Amino acid sequence: MKFAFDKTQVLRFLSFLNRIEKSRLVQRENKNNSLVFFPKDNNLSIFLECGISGCYFDLHTSCTENDSFSVDISSFYNAISNFPVDDIQFAYISDKNSLIMGNKKTKVVLETSLVEDADKLHIDFFSTASEYNSLDAKNLSEAINNTSFCTAPEYDEFPYSSLLLFEDNNVFNSVASDKHRIALFGETYSEQKSILISKSSSDLINNVFLFSDKFQYTITKSKFYIKWDSGVFFTSCENNTYQSVFQNLVNFFNDAIDIFSITISRDELQKSMKFISSISSSHTVNFSFKSNTLNLSAVTSGKGGASDKIMLDVEVESFDAMYLSNHIIKLLDHVSKNVTFHFKDYNSFSLLIVESENTKYLVFPMQ
Repeated sequence: MKFAFDKTQVLRFLSFLNRIEKSRLVQRENKNNSLVFFPKDNNLSIFLECGISGCYFDLHTSCTENDSFSVDISSFYNAISNFPVDDIQFAYISDKNSLIMGNKKTKVVLETSLVEDADKLHIDFFSTASEYNSLDAKNLSEAINNTSFCTAPEYDEFPYSSLLLFEDNNVFNSVASDKHRIALFGETYSEQKSILISKSSSDLINNVFLFSDKFQYTITKSKFYIKWDSGVFFTSCENNTYQSVFQNLVNFFNDAIDIFSITISRDELQKSMKFISSISSSHTVNFSFKSNTLNLSAVTSGKGGASDKIMLDVEVESFDAMYLSNHIIKLLDHVSKNVTFHFKDYNSFSLLIVESENTKYLVFPMQ
């Protein structure tokens, strides 16, 4: 088999392959090291299935035969990413089943393996989905970016290490929580179709959005598919199983009782929070309101601490609450310039609620 890459094709290929490799590396189990080259009707494509996700990409490259083969993805990625792009003049499969590519001066030889029944593999992973719907990539990206930072680490308790997406009439809403904070994008309703995806899957979805400006999607029993003009991506998901768990968390927003609200400059508060966190080894920060002043402080027993003061535009009643510093700092990275803090009571817990960019955030206090 013979085929060739021009500069545009290689650059596009490298961009996609880089993301394939990242998707493989995040897997802890069932790693598939084989990148499959899938020629059909004299056109060459690649695909990879790697546990929780998989992807298929049309290289728009002509080839002379229809025999599928695979190469070790790490070896291929290292070889092609370090090869001068302009200098790749040929690529072919030798009689010894080696992939040879290069130019008159330099060449790379990689071992290949024959892939039996590649058509079935392709159909099983990428052709089983049907009835694709138009996807608003901006909407889905916001649903992910505005909430996924509130998930727990992936080694932590399931399902709090994942993100719940609600789909209704091709619009996605989302909710995420690590049990210490909650992020809610849009609105959620019990009758909406929901899917649970991991943080790694949500990151991969955002990477897919770099390949086109037009996408379609569909949801099967266990997979979430995104399709565009040159490829198909899927990631594993669970349907509806944990919707009630997250719905109960959302009820905190509705059931808490108002204490008071105050608008604070995001930049000023962010500066104070980062200063205190850099000085104090404490993981918590105390919010102390008195008259027209907000005092922020963090103290570590036996090691000292730090404090800062922010002047407010209005006077408020005396009020104290303690929160995890990192949760406040991360929250401030996702809100508008002037943020209104709503302090609310829920069974004697002082909840902190913020609304910004069609998203509601809730931070639980430290007792």
